Amino acid sequence: MKFLVKENASYLVEQLRKVKVLSVLSDTELGTIVSQMRGFEFKAGTRIVNQGELANLFFIVQTGSVEVSVKNFFLGKKGSNPPRGRFLW
Repeated sequence: MKFLVKENASYLVEQLRKVKVLSVLSDTELGTIVSQMRGFEFKAGTRIVNQGELANLFFIVQTGSVEVSVKNFFLGKKGSNPPRGRFLW
């Protein structure tokens, strides 16, 4: 796990603000989210989450892409360059 560099905090706040569901949050609230963010790197083919499991975090794809499936049906591949304001699903 990598800690994110504090110099990137304002950049990350601005990126989170572009996500529609997060756009209603204040700078302070977005800053709190950013302060809790951690970086992860996964090898190709690694399963990150399993459908139906409880989770206490969410992922933002910074580089690369992820494949998403529900009940073993492949829904698509999502990359690190989604249209503005879009997030995984």
